[in-house]
Amino acid sequence: TLTNTQHVPVGTRVEVENLLGHITVKQGGPTFSVTATVVAGGKNQQAAQALADLVGIRVRHDHDGMVIHVHYPTDQYTSYQYVLPKGAEANKHAIHFLGMTFHGSSSISSMKYQRTHVTVYQGHDKGVPLHVDLVVSMPVDSHAKIDNRVGAIKAADLKGSLSLENDSGDITASRVSGQLQIDVDSGDTLASDITGPLKIESDSGDVTVKAVNGTTTVKADSGDIRATRLDGDQLELDSDSGDIVVSGASGTLHADADSGDVRIDGLGTVPYLKAKSDSGDIHVSGNLAGVASFKLASDSGDVTLTSSQPPAVHLDISATDIRVNWPGVRNMQSRDGHYSADIGAATGQGRISTDSGDVTLTR
Repeated sequence: TLTNTQHVPVGTRVEVENLLGHITVKQGGPTFSVTATVVAGGKNQQAAQALADLVGIRVRHDHDGMVIHVHYPTDQYTSYQYVLPKGAEANKHAIHFLGMTFHGSSSISSMKYQRTHVTVYQGHDKGVPLHVDLVVSMPVDSHAKIDNRVGAIKAADLKGSLSLENDSGDITASRVSGQLQIDVDSGDTLASDITGPLKIESDSGDVTVKAVNGTTTVKADSGDIRATRLDGDQLELDSDSGDIVVSGASGTLHADADSGDVRIDGLGTVPYLKAKSDSGDIHVSGNLAGVASFKLASDSGDVTLTSSQPPAVHLDISATDIRVNWPGVRNMQSRDGHYSADIGAATGQGRISTDSGDVTLTR
């Protein structure tokens, strides 16, 4: 076990770098500390100990702050075997992406670490069996970035500015107060009970966000986005390939699924709702009286709004088949492929369009 403790002035940015292992981030006392547990294997105890002795913690200062770096013997070994802890579930994604090959419960990850190209094997009997698990303890109101190339990151009960990043592995953050940014290349992401701005970028994996009070931005290239109880001025959810499911949201909401369905319910006060799907259906349901204006568009899919309390908007609908069964309809005009009407006081605008699909507004 290696321990490094640093006295860091408030406001100093600290970055922690690790090649592979599990990282736990927690709130600590007045100092910033990193405890490293080196897990090494070999033909015998002496060989494993010799391999573990090649690992160290190094600290360097730059113009942005401080970097705490886990040093691996990349000058001697460029292939590493990551044996997951007992009971841990291996990455399930089966893709070829950004130099990484994932198949079933095993994976091969290639990356650059310490200016050396290294390969990490999971579920393969290749490479030296070596990884480092970290426990990072950060003071209140710290500015920290955790960069773990392969392995899971878990952060909980924190107050401060935090950035979590990895190439392969799940990231979980809960009960965080402050700015939170998550960047994962391949793995699932869960962020819950977040107070402050939240930004998530995922190349491959599902993203789940729960109970967020603050501006929320989620971008998933390949994976579903599931959001529950969002409250912020701006809420942006974008999935290139996957469904977007929202249950409970207040604030300006944009949901964009290039290839997937969009399902939204439980809306509160929403100044503007925008939902778009290039290839999929859009479903909005619940009490929509708090929605001031909206724009819904599907290139190839149906659009359905179900509400006994619709928004007070002027409707403008373009679709092949249009069915409107909402209370408070006034000034209705209908012709081939187009429908317009006032709903209630019609204080806002409601635009719906689909190139190849039906539009249904029902109670």
